[in-house]
Amino acid sequence: QEVVLADSVWEIRNYAFKNCTSLTTIRIPASVTYIGEEAFQDCPLQYAEVDEGSYAEEWLLRHFPNIHLVY
Repeated sequence: QEVVLADSVWEIRNYAFKNCTSLTTIRIPASVTYIGEEAFQDCPLQYAEVDEGSYAEEWLLRHFPNIHLVY
């Protein structure tokens, strides 16, 4: 499954997508400046669309080192 967050979203709260075991793709806009503790715990994320140099890009690379990023 895929989730596309609106440009008006500025944070992803703690455990927001916890146990979303079918979530493989997400679009996180540059407006997101905070991703909470274990926001994607037990999610099999494989792909993410982010803006280069964004907080989301940095966070995802730290927590999902094998994720495929699309810019």
